[in-house]
Amino acid sequence: IYSCNTVGGADDYLWTIPAGATLVSGQGTTSISVNFSAVFNGGSVCVSSRLNCGYTANPKCFAVTKGTAATAGNVSGNSTVCAGGSGNFSIVAITGVTYNWTVPAGASITAGAGTNAITVLFPSSFSSGSVCVAVTNSCGVTSASKCRSVTNAAPSRPASISGNVSGVCAGTES
Repeated sequence: IYSCNTVGGADDYLWTIPAGATLVSGQGTTSISVNFSAVFNGGSVCVSSRLNCGYTANPKCFAVTKGTAATAGNVSGNSTVCAGGSGNFSIVAITGVTYNWTVPAGASITAGAGTNAITVLFPSSFSSGSVCVAVTNSCGVTSASKCRSVTNAAPSRPASISGNVSGVCAGTES
């Protein structure tokens, strides 16, 4: 929606819009509705007041830019978690965006869904995966995802045991 003030003596208003936009309603009035297509790349919405005698005032223009995706920052948080445990993950807060988090299969977001900081519960079978976030701005444009790799914090199993394999006597130390 774009609008202008009423100009004394004006009979109507002539609006022009940029390429990639469609004037939906309001031509000739002080308020118009405009739809912007995917090919819109910026331009100006302009209005001139007109008199029936043929005089048209110089236009007043308003620059309109194409919305671009906000860039999600790096995901910070746990890089190792205990299987069956939880971890905390976040990005720097961005004004005016929706946060879209994805977590490894079987994991679930237990707090903070839709915000810049979440808590994730990992299943007991968890071994590794990524916690990712993308942000969507008010124009519906979504950024590329930023991810943090997460692995199971379980210690590695010892490779072997060495020691006396035969001839152990009861009551002695080996």
